[in-house]
Amino acid sequence: MEFKLTRQKIRDAIRTFREGKGLKARAARGSSWLAVGSGAEEGLRLIRNMILTRLLAPEVFGVMALIFAVNTFFQSFTEVGVREAIIQNPEGDEDTYLNGVWWLSLGRSAILYCIAYFGSPLIARFYNNLELVQMFRVAFLTLVFRGIFSPRAYVLVKKLEFKKWIWIEQFGGVLGILTTIILAYFTYNAWALVIGFTVESIARALLSYIVCPYVPRLKFDGKHIRSLFKFARGMVGLPILTFVYMRLDVFFIGKLRTTEELGLYNMAANLARIPSLFMAKFISPLFMPALSEMQDDNDRINKAILKINRVFAFIGVPLIIFVAMYAKPFLSIIYTPQYAQVSVPFSILFAAAMIQNFSRPTVAAFLAKGLPGLLRAITGLRALLVAVLMYPAIHFFGLEGASAVVLIAMLTMNTILILRMSKLTGLKKMQYSFAYFGALVFSAPIIVIRVLLLYYLTLTPIMYVLIGVVSLSASYFLLKRFNAFLKRIQRVHG
Repeated sequence: MEFKLTRQKIRDAIRTFREGKGLKARAARGSSWLAVGSGAEEGLRLIRNMILTRLLAPEVFGVMALIFAVNTFFQSFTEVGVREAIIQNPEGDEDTYLNGVWWLSLGRSAILYCIAYFGSPLIARFYNNLELVQMFRVAFLTLVFRGIFSPRAYVLVKKLEFKKWIWIEQFGGVLGILTTIILAYFTYNAWALVIGFTVESIARALLSYIVCPYVPRLKFDGKHIRSLFKFARGMVGLPILTFVYMRLDVFFIGKLRTTEELGLYNMAANLARIPSLFMAKFISPLFMPALSEMQDDNDRINKAILKINRVFAFIGVPLIIFVAMYAKPFLSIIYTPQYAQVSVPFSILFAAAMIQNFSRPTVAAFLAKGLPGLLRAITGLRALLVAVLMYPAIHFFGLEGASAVVLIAMLTMNTILILRMSKLTGLKKMQYSFAYFGALVFSAPIIVIRVLLLYYLTLTPIMYVLIGVVSLSASYFLLKRFNAFLKRIQRVHG
């Protein structure tokens, strides 16, 4: 009887998962699709980088880092958050609203490309490399194709219908990855990376119209236009402030250090940010739509943030310790032994990326409540710290200094976010922080085992990492038992 009851519960859960219309059911379906798609894409990108580091010299990655950073600068400079505007607005799926979004995005991208095209020689001369001019101009085409992306595709995100969204994002990404690998095998230069980057953007734009057909029209609603521009004004400057935090290190390293050092640093940064990118594509798209549906219920928002935070701390803190302990052998395996020299910047950047993940639920809460201006002010402080500290940090401490500035800025922002959220919604700071202290305590096996290995054994990189994985698993086991103990205490005491 007990077995039949359990089987019936499983059947009911599956039926709810497939057919449920509630927020939890839609979020569960969305997260499953995002997990499969995002995991596949990030896995392919990791394989691509593992192949490319064995085909191309670090200098090539240094050149591409500059190209990508400049491209992101132009993309961010006038970003108005059209995707967020569609998701946040209750009428964001209306045709008249989408028309305004599309024409605004098109006009912005066309102006940006013209500025970027004619500004390419000046940027290339700044870095004393005129060969970059044509590469810049080709890579800048991504600005145009991102600008004409079908806004109807963003409605999928708004409704937590990620099955079609995954086809657009991941298939476009796969085409870019395959293009890069094939061209790198034959050319051995930065053009392989530039063309692959551009193909990815073109493919996603075309797929957005195939999967989500949309024909822009000159039909608008005054209320929608005012709402769109109001949200856009709040978003102006926020992406560029994020860019300063994420990419200013590349600009300074490109100017102050060698292209080879920039290539080593950037590839280490790309690897360190994989969890953050995965989170941005898998989990983060769920946060804002879900929190938008509870934007007027502070208690629900706080419970959701605390619940997500416990999971993040459980997974993230031991991972930070693991990477700090085993960064050198890990880089030697994933890339080549040459990249082990940037193990310290890699471990620091990984910690910063994980802390950025910890902040994503609170960031989504600010946007869901329609407060991009407040979020911009906090992000502005983070950008200011990076802008002020980055040059002297690189000048005196090299690549380690650059990565340390990124970590300090992210820690500062996350602390302020929690303090502001506690005032905005009544979020309990001690409850939020306790999860991290517990996770840190139970990460001790990773540290102890690494210290013992350091003093008593000399092993191959693979053996070091395998032992590290065992110690990481031990920490997760202890944390799981500790969390179960806390839940029992909570049930006993009500």
